[in-house]
Amino acid sequence: MKHLAVIMDGNGRWAEQRGLLRSVGHEKGANAFVEAIRDFVSLPLEVMTFYAFSTENNNRNEEEVSNILNVIAYFLQSKVFDFARENNIEVVFIGDLEKLPDDLQKTIYSFPRIVNPKKTLVIAVNYGGVNEVVRAVNKLIMLNAP
Repeated sequence: MKHLAVIMDGNGRWAEQRGLLRSVGHEKGANAFVEAIRDFVSLPLEVMTFYAFSTENNNRNEEEVSNILNVIAYFLQSKVFDFARENNIEVVFIGDLEKLPDDLQKTIYSFPRIVNPKKTLVIAVNYGGVNEVVRAVNKLIMLNAP
């Protein structure tokens, strides 16, 4: 196997089942993500994709969406980017990034390209299958427009 994809789902429900705030679950999920990318280094995989935030997550209340996106930004800056650089891992983001808050976009675009990476970590943020198909079709229409 060359590529493994992981859907990060159920962190808020996990916390609620334990009488904790949903935000605690999101932070626990981010910690699990960090552990998984540490394991990725030793696995016989070339690419690992994490679905971290779907377009459907935007339907949640504003406070929860903000918390999730802040957790993502914090963990990227404090844990993921340094680890990726140290281990020669390219970090690639997919999804509708332009609709993310400016500070998260700056964080995402701050990671430099890795020359000759050993592995690739793909992080899907603001990603949804239907949304991606619609965006792809719209790009094709724009390319073929007179």
